[in-house]
Amino acid sequence: MESEKQTLSPTAECRLEVCHAIGQLMELWGFRKNLGRVWTVLFLSDGPMSAADIADHLSLSRGSTSMALQELLRWGVVRKSWKQGERKDFFEAEENVAKMVLRVLNERELPAIDEAIGSLKGVLGALDRNGAAGAEASEEEETLLRRTQDLLALTVTGRSLLKNLVGPHGPATPFLKMLSKEREGLE
Repeated sequence: MESEKQTLSPTAECRLEVCHAIGQLMELWGFRKNLGRVWTVLFLSDGPMSAADIADHLSLSRGSTSMALQELLRWGVVRKSWKQGERKDFFEAEENVAKMVLRVLNERELPAIDEAIGSLKGVLGALDRNGAAGAEASEEEETLLRRTQDLLALTVTGRSLLKNLVGPHGPATPFLKMLSKEREGLE
């Protein structure tokens, strides 16, 4: 591996470092690292790339690259592209980062929060049915009830904040759009 690194141009080394850094960030956000790396190599590319080219650039297997591309296509952050005279598929990254972030927040984060809210409400309903909310509740049951109510309130507040932040009229939307426009102005 060391000999391979020595043969890379400084530009190629920098590209790989950016792919690695974004892959690490994506992993923190709950995605597989290779999803971030594949998207980044496409984002940094000056044109569409084939799956084989992506695999070669990132030293990934063809299977791993294909799986990452399929998942990125499902998320709408990568799209297929066509090159005249070529029979294989080519891929391009969605370049509007704001659009990608909003999509992930709306399609992945909000449903996960809604699911947690449903679970917490279900627990509170079960506690109520079992008498844990009544005068004869034990100290343990009262603590469970009170703290579950606190967690539900916190989760509902978090959902409201997220919806208000990234919703169509939320304060983050103009900021994210501005970032996209500024990036477009730099090109």
